[in-house]
Amino acid sequence: MVRRAANRGGAEGTDATEAWAEICRSYWLPIYAFVRRSGSSRQDAEDTTQEFFTRILSKDLITRIDSKEGKLRSYLLGVLKNLLSEERKRAKSKKRGGEASFLPIDLGDAETRFGDSASAERTPDESYDYHWALMTLEATMGQVRGEYREKGKEALFEAVAPSLQGESLVAYAESAAALGMTESAVKVAAHRLRHRFRDALREQVARTLETGADAEQELRHLRNVLQQ
Repeated sequence: MVRRAANRGGAEGTDATEAWAEICRSYWLPIYAFVRRSGSSRQDAEDTTQEFFTRILSKDLITRIDSKEGKLRSYLLGVLKNLLSEERKRAKSKKRGGEASFLPIDLGDAETRFGDSASAERTPDESYDYHWALMTLEATMGQVRGEYREKGKEALFEAVAPSLQGESLVAYAESAAALGMTESAVKVAAHRLRHRFRDALREQVARTLETGADAEQELRHLRNVLQQ
């Protein structure tokens, strides 16, 4: 994803645009959460989030990811901290984000989503990582759901998806009756979904790393963040 986004000026422009949109969708909430937890108002956080992505795009900063060990998560946080430091030093005489209307993000429900998972005990860095983890899981869930939908198995997905949070949450007998399957077959389907979700999550994380970076280390970090 990083290399694709960095190739906006190359022959694969469309692919790069899609990769850039994916980065925006995955990171706008962590960015917003960090800014809000740092003490900014809702409006200022929205403006800063827009300006952040505009800066990343306009200055082609995405090509410098290797300066942070190849981790997109760490690199974007560093850029954000620099931006906030600059903002504190300059007068806010001009409304920010005025040229960012093309960005593929919607901040309409940002405050709601931030508030739903906000914790007064989280530092800005912890809030950033927590929302990054949530968005990564959300993107993975959307990807896997889409795969089942393409195969005409969306009803099966919805029936066994609760197993991702705990096998006991699936009503196997009821689902089997509704789907016209045996209870044993539904259990097998739940097992396959969990296996596919683990693989998809690893793929999702790997796309945010430079070639050779340790995806397992990033996955461990994600799990640790969610357990805190």
